[in-house]
Amino acid sequence: MSNMSRMESSATSDQCRKVAETLCRNYKKKGEKWYQWCLREQYANCMHQNPPK
Repeated sequence: MSNMSRMESSATSDQCRKVAETLCRNYKKKGEKWYQWCLREQYANCMHQNPPK
C-alpha cells in the first residue's frame, strides 16, 4: 500500500490525524458519532492549514 508520489501529503495527513485524535479525545465520552464528527472537523481544519506543497 505504499504510494511514493503521495509520501509528503500522507505525512501531513498522518500528522493531522494524530492532532485530531488528540483534540477529540474528550468527545469519545459523548459517543462515537460526536467523536467522528470532531475528527472530521479537526482533520479538515489541519489539512486546510497545511496544504500539500
